[in-house]
Amino acid sequence: MKILIVDDEIASRVKAKTILSEFGECDEVSGGKEAVDAFLNAHKKGEPYDIITMDIDMPGMDGIEALKRIRDWEAAQVPFPKEAKVVMMTVDDQPSTIFTSFGELCGSYIVKPFNAEQVRQGLVRAGVQMAEK
Repeated sequence: MKILIVDDEIASRVKAKTILSEFGECDEVSGGKEAVDAFLNAHKKGEPYDIITMDIDMPGMDGIEALKRIRDWEAAQVPFPKEAKVVMMTVDDQPSTIFTSFGELCGSYIVKPFNAEQVRQGLVRAGVQMAEK
């Protein structure tokens, strides 16, 4: 699997990469605009991301706006591409933010701090097919 980790905090990116590298090749970016650019470049290369983990509270373009742009791009494609599985991973535990994230079609929502089991469960909730441990 090809995974994109989006978080402005280095420590969170390192932790996520440590956990997610078990499941596939991981790339990292530090913001929403960079996430959209990486997503589009991966599609141009014919190597789209299977999974995107997305922080919400980031300077510039936040994670919800980045997710919206990704979903809008996917919806505009003919034929419709394989949809990336998106897991929001953020400190924001406000019900309105969680609701908005699912409204923009995230597959799962994990509140930081997270551990390996929470990430694994989040991937499953997002629809990622996992090998049995």
